[in-house]
Amino acid sequence: MMYTVSCSTESCTNTVSKYKSHIIRYKNIFCKDCATVGAPKKYSINDNYFSTLNTQNCQWAGYIAADGCITNNGTVVKLGCKTDDLEILEALKSDIQATNPISKGHTTLSNGKTYYSWNMVFRSESIINDLNNKFGICQRKSLTLQPPKLKGIDQNLAFMVGLINGDGSIYRPARSGILSFNVTGTLEICNWCRVLYSQFYTLDSTKHIYKNGDKVFSFTVSNLTVNPFLKILLSLDCYFLPRKWDKVL
Repeated sequence: MMYTVSCSTESCTNTVSKYKSHIIRYKNIFCKDCATVGAPKKYSINDNYFSTLNTQNCQWAGYIAADGCITNNGTVVKLGCKTDDLEILEALKSDIQATNPISKGHTTLSNGKTYYSWNMVFRSESIINDLNNKFGICQRKSLTLQPPKLKGIDQNLAFMVGLINGDGSIYRPARSGILSFNVTGTLEICNWCRVLYSQFYTLDSTKHIYKNGDKVFSFTVSNLTVNPFLKILLSLDCYFLPRKWDKVL
């Protein structure tokens, strides 16, 4: 059964027809005009957060590149994380001075398994333009993302930190016990990570990049250079997700 509700944009008088389950799941429901054209903001945010690049916002750009997406015809940024990682969204929300709520969501797969997550959605034309122009982050970027064109080694390293915070892993294989890490992304992103890593420690150019799917790859390093390299990253002025980074000695 469909229900008619008012658009969540304060100044909009349009109504929207949605199923009850959709209304219960989402706190904010926008009409077609507000969702696609861009509604007057209900929440505030620092629109200029990415205007001047530094290690902090380059790290967040890397995180958005890994775990976020731009939707609704390029007007909305959506982010999600595991229920154990709520603090990373809280840290991002604080840094970009957003008043948007963080909501709990879930996804049920065809096999019946349900996965829960924390989600945040925000609108900012300036931020979306900066993410696109400075970092190449755009709609449907998962299989097409290209490396950012950043100035200075620290900004590039910070972007890698964001990738690790999002789609990366830091772990110790039971068999070897040697600290290891990987980053998942496009082939271009993985090659960029290898080149960046090689500026500090020599890597075999024929190894370390593995194909995980049709257009999905991983950059993986598992040797004695990983711990000192990750310590270099930890020296940056960035946010580090404790669950991953507390493995570095």
